[in-house]
Amino acid sequence: MTLQLRQLESFACLLGLVLVLFPIPAWSQSDWIPAHALVEKDALVFSDDFSTNRFGGAWTERIKSAGVEDGVMFGRQTTTEHGSVASAKLELPDGNLICECRVQFERNVTVAFSFDDMKHPNSIAGHIARVTLEPQLVKLHDDKEGAMNRKLTALRKSDDAVAKAGADAEIKRHTLMVPMKLETQRWHALGVEIVGDKMRVTLDGKPVGFLKSDGLAHAKKPDLKISVSGKQALFDDLRIWSVKR
Repeated sequence: MTLQLRQLESFACLLGLVLVLFPIPAWSQSDWIPAHALVEKDALVFSDDFSTNRFGGAWTERIKSAGVEDGVMFGRQTTTEHGSVASAKLELPDGNLICECRVQFERNVTVAFSFDDMKHPNSIAGHIARVTLEPQLVKLHDDKEGAMNRKLTALRKSDDAVAKAGADAEIKRHTLMVPMKLETQRWHALGVEIVGDKMRVTLDGKPVGFLKSDGLAHAKKPDLKISVSGKQALFDDLRIWSVKR
């Protein structure tokens, strides 16, 4: 075992005990959601209405099986290893953004919108902020300090039960889960706002989740990724703005 891993386990053990004895109130709040937008839209930095039956030059298929047909973008999982992933570059001045998109999915499908920084070395695949949709659940993630943080993922593989518990508790602090039923095979209007360390999510015009977490304030989010695990999801009228500060 390396010295660095021993140090991480020692820290996680202490963290686990602290969290058990003195639970830290999570900033993840589903019972208090701002009724209005966190900030105003500024410049439109990215948009696609998928009006042609092919991806434009702005898109990259990182995991194949995403594309465009009949005027909408589709994502389909065609292998057991990973769902489809399509990515595009965003020119955001400060990492703050407002994203709107219409989404439709089938049963047993998970859709993820990730706003990442592929050059950030301390999280897996540069994950920073993410929203996932399932038919029964909406999740808001601070991936930089939570589920994709490399130190925490290493600790979760530890043989030390307390270290693993501490890592799990820390990840939970940076994740908000909102149980709710979403109709399949119909269009939903998704809205995502990330402003500083705050994320607000709306569905069909109604606020559904609010997360306040340090990693969301990461100053660069140039990598948009849209991923689909399961049979199929559809996307249309994608627009992303910078924000007025």
